Amino acid sequence: MRHLLLVVLLVTTAAGSPLINCTASDNLLADRMNVLCASIGGPNGVPSWCNTSVPAAQDWPNQAYYMHDVLHTLASETEIPPGCFATPLVLSTLHWLSDTNTLTSGWWSTWVVFQVQYYDMPRARQK
Repeated sequence: MRHLLLVVLLVTTAAGSPLINCTASDNLLADRMNVLCASIGGPNGVPSWCNTSVPAAQDWPNQAYYMHDVLHTLASETEIPPGCFATPLVLSTLHWLSDTNTLTSGWWSTWVVFQVQYYDMPRARQK
């Protein structure tokens, strides 16, 4: 019986079917992406699958936190197990992040254009 189970596991793995359930990590990434997309303002410049109707602050300091959360999720093996990096959601998110054109990417427009303008803004002088 142990040999049969091992053969089934090897055949399943060799066929490319994941043995890991990636639903939880995809849901976490989707939740974090939805908040980021909503903060950027969508729908232009965000993936079409993003839900931009979730509550999110649309100011630069909060957007930086949302960006951090997305990057942390993608970089963390505890949040996305190694066998879950090829799901359509992860690949779509990585593809979106790889578009560095500030005219088409909400991420890069926010990072390169708005973030710089935020720090260039005149401030009231401290007395």
